[in-house]
Amino acid sequence: MQIAKTRNPTDVKWLNPVHLQIQGCPRARIDGPAQAPVYLTQQWPSHFGYEHEHARTKYMSAMAGRLDAEQARKAFVAAAVKANVIGNAYHRAAPRRQVA
Repeated sequence: MQIAKTRNPTDVKWLNPVHLQIQGCPRARIDGPAQAPVYLTQQWPSHFGYEHEHARTKYMSAMAGRLDAEQARKAFVAAAVKANVIGNAYHRAAPRRQVA
């Protein structure tokens, strides 16, 4: 009998890390969904809202192998942008134009 080798959830990595800058905390580099729970549950400025809940659902699915890690990353970035804690310059929303 051969036992299937399961993937270690901590081995799941994103193609590009996400950098966070949460007030009162050192800048953080998140490399994959295994690190997301620490920030979403313990250091996030608010624990409510669609983006936050969506990110939590997606990282759990990615850790279980039911979802591509990059989809979980996309949800995590959306939650970080909404919470204004994203540290990656290229993920920041473009400044709004002021109408004169």
